[in-house]
Amino acid sequence: MMNADKFYSRDDLPDRATQNRIWQKIQKKIHPEKHSFLLIPDRRSFLYGVAASLILYLTAVGMFHEISSALERSQPADVRLDHAYTTAIKEFERVVPIATPAVKESQQTIGRKKILEEQLQLIDRAIGEIRLETNHSDYSSIKRARLRELYSIKLQVLQRMVEEGDIEI
Repeated sequence: MMNADKFYSRDDLPDRATQNRIWQKIQKKIHPEKHSFLLIPDRRSFLYGVAASLILYLTAVGMFHEISSALERSQPADVRLDHAYTTAIKEFERVVPIATPAVKESQQTIGRKKILEEQLQLIDRAIGEIRLETNHSDYSSIKRARLRELYSIKLQVLQRMVEEGDIEI
């Protein structure tokens, strides 16, 4: 039969340093320390997660900008020019409102202003008709040239109205 005193030999027992480490770990498990936000127990994995999410976000933003610019570059030159004219006219009209009230205007100024406003309406109507016909799928050079010509005329009329004082900036 086995004797309880001889079950372990002296060499099998842990030394004093090992016993101290074992009891320290046991006490840490019994009385865990309270950690602040910056001293969270899995700090390394938390920081890796934050870094990974930041990298994914920046990658997604970069890809979005690259794809949108690639789509814009893939458009024909006529479509890009059409877009440039449209944007320029919209910005010009936003900065310079067409209908500004004047305090004292002569009949001649009122007549000239009405004529110019009618011209703008006719030009807008012609631009709308051509855009409706092309529907961004017809890239014929004649229609695109006519559209660019109408945009140019509209900008000239707006510029004339500004120069003559019909529109105040």
